[in-house]
Amino acid sequence: MILPFPNLRPFPASARKSVPPHEARLWKMEESLWSDGLFQARASTAADAMFILPHQTRPLRGVDIWTAWLQASDWRSVALLDRSFARDTDRIILAYRVSANKTGSTIYEALCMSSFYLRDGGWLRLSHQQTPLA
Repeated sequence: MILPFPNLRPFPASARKSVPPHEARLWKMEESLWSDGLFQARASTAADAMFILPHQTRPLRGVDIWTAWLQASDWRSVALLDRSFARDTDRIILAYRVSANKTGSTIYEALCMSSFYLRDGGWLRLSHQQTPLA
């Protein structure tokens, strides 16, 4: 397996007995991206972040991220499944499968990945990508 950062090593969920506090905090941040609205999502995302979202024709940055996100938000229920976590000293990658739905619509399923970096003692999302499964 080739990883984008040479010192980054995956640590599968099946090998852990409990989730370390910093990892639990990042999963909570990722869940808030889906469920807590624009303010919380923006607060945990770097100003120079890049998102790749379904039905977009290019990678998104800045205000374009939040314009597209508002069009796709308002999830009634969200589950982050098949979670995977990798960490280097100041970088973390979360990968997972999402299952989400809105009132009156079909279930949306996608493979997702977000990267975070440590800045001034806190974690900020630097990228997010969704690949729909259907």
